[in-house]
Amino acid sequence: MGLDKKFLSESYKRMSDGELMAILSNDYNDLTEDAREVLKSELTERGIGNGLDKAIEVQLSEISIAALQEYVEIIRSMDCPLCLGTENKLNAVVTFNTAYPEFTIACPSCLDKTIGNATGESMGRGVLGGIGGVVKSVNNISLYRKLLTQIQADEPSDVLIDFIKKRAGEIELNKESNTRLEKMIKHPNASVY
Repeated sequence: MGLDKKFLSESYKRMSDGELMAILSNDYNDLTEDAREVLKSELTERGIGNGLDKAIEVQLSEISIAALQEYVEIIRSMDCPLCLGTENKLNAVVTFNTAYPEFTIACPSCLDKTIGNATGESMGRGVLGGIGGVVKSVNNISLYRKLLTQIQADEPSDVLIDFIKKRAGEIELNKESNTRLEKMIKHPNASVY
């Protein structure tokens, strides 16, 4: 094993499963052949390699409409990670409560609360932020209204579709493992935005 491969192997061994999945989901296209080989080897060694070739294929190609619909249904059918409710299909929003966008996947009731809180905070920051703050707040509130309309219509939001496209390889790899998918939707900010 060459020096670069040995270094990569040692680096990947120190990473958590989530960090490795983030590389697979977000950076695989940018990796060298050696890095791809070492990543696949490490995932396989950890027992995460079952279906890895299919997940990589999904990650590298344009996602088909049928596959996108399948992944949307898988995610939307899960229990709400916030209230643990099971009666409504999940959806997603992105809010701007902090310096970074916060991505939330939850049931419509929990998302409604999330949007309400974000709208209030955005209005408060807009008043204190001068003209730039007001413009940013108006843009955020417009986005929240659009997302709320999609959620109330029980349609997958644009944000959820974007999340699924970015994480398609990871969803494919873990579609038989509710535990891994639950972690992914409970902590979606880990590698999406």
